[in-house]
Amino acid sequence: MGFRTSTCRLKLPPWVGRSLLAFTTFASSRACLLHPGWTAPATGKLPETPLRACRAHAPTSPTDKGAREAPILQEFAGRRTVWACSVLLVVLSAAKASVAKGEWLRLRKRDPRDAEWWGKGGTMSAEAVQKAASTLTELQRYVLLEGGVEDDTDGRRFANGYGWDNTQEGVYVSAISGVPLFSSKDKMDEPWLGWPGFRAPIDPKRLVVRPDPHDAQSIEQSIEVLDAASMTHLGHILDEKHYCINAASLIFKPK
Repeated sequence: MGFRTSTCRLKLPPWVGRSLLAFTTFASSRACLLHPGWTAPATGKLPETPLRACRAHAPTSPTDKGAREAPILQEFAGRRTVWACSVLLVVLSAAKASVAKGEWLRLRKRDPRDAEWWGKGGTMSAEAVQKAASTLTELQRYVLLEGGVEDDTDGRRFANGYGWDNTQEGVYVSAISGVPLFSSKDKMDEPWLGWPGFRAPIDPKRLVVRPDPHDAQSIEQSIEVLDAASMTHLGHILDEKHYCINAASLIFKPK
């Protein structure tokens, strides 16, 4: 499950989507079964899709609709709305707490192809890349070596602790190779960005730009940005002149 913000693509843990889907299915089923006009099929078994059965067995006479259904449905709708909102709030609160703790990192499903897509083919050896990555946090390794998108698990900070919206003068180097990739003079300072944004790199030759391999089967193809020396993931290019970069992939060095 995922969605795009105005900057980067944010991926949510799959279990969050499954939980919300299960909740909506259960809520709609309960709403039908508790409807006073619903009657069970002749088999005596509940149908697999209660909503369909609800529409099929609901009362159809004008008398039923006018005298019974309206007042009962009003009371029913009020109680069901409060119940549904309460459960949904609990689900979303649990999801938020889980994401904030970074639990999704432990639960994430790893793609075995990531080892071929990132960390190989640059001027650094694969062994040197792995050695450099071993000193980083799990979130930073997820971004750099699995093509991931950071969330607030590490406070969305650069690898050495500076905030993503840092405005100091200096350069931003790869957290793996140490090669200077972006300058503060090209950093975008719009507060709505949410991720570090740059208008241009220091030297385009220090980057590799390619279609994101994770989107190979998608209709919409993202343009990925990598550090050429280590072939590790940095972020994506949006609107041609917006380099949307994960803070976890860079180290800021003040001037």
